[in-house]
Amino acid sequence: MTNRTTERVVTVRPSRVLYTQQSVEGEFHNGTKLSELFRQILYEEVDLGQLPLIEVVRINRKMWCLDGNKRLRVFQELEHCGICERVKMRYLSNKVLDRTDVKHLTAAEGRSIHVQDVDFDNQIKMITADWRKMLKRNQSDVEGGDTHETFDESFQAVCFKYVMTISSLCLLLLFLYHLSLLIDQLK
Repeated sequence: MTNRTTERVVTVRPSRVLYTQQSVEGEFHNGTKLSELFRQILYEEVDLGQLPLIEVVRINRKMWCLDGNKRLRVFQELEHCGICERVKMRYLSNKVLDRTDVKHLTAAEGRSIHVQDVDFDNQIKMITADWRKMLKRNQSDVEGGDTHETFDESFQAVCFKYVMTISSLCLLLLFLYHLSLLIDQLK
């Protein structure tokens, strides 16, 4: 039986959490592939706040994923992209590890997990490459300015020049008028 004497939400770097399984299926229970969740989070189609919290426990001064190894793998991939650098997780202290027969410390000491999807790594690489290309395109659009922004900025600049020119002419006419009045007074 599980004893949850203390539960709290902590914010942790996914890379600091170790796996308690050697492998996981390539899909969640609802049929969504791990690589698809990765893409959805990367493109901001899914908010991290919508996902269930990963449950972690501390064993021998190390943080272990008790529940959510699939999500942890996705979050670690996102962390490599600079997204998801810290994730909220449910920290369970004083928890009796009643699932150690099913989930156990892995041969790789929890540092890696095998995803049972032959294309997982390639899909992650392709999705990441496409995302980085999109970021570069967006960045060059901002730096170079797209046509609409350039037109607006040019139009504002031209209007400002005309307003300044008209203002300068008005001031010049006002000055000439006062100068003519001054000359008339001196005569």
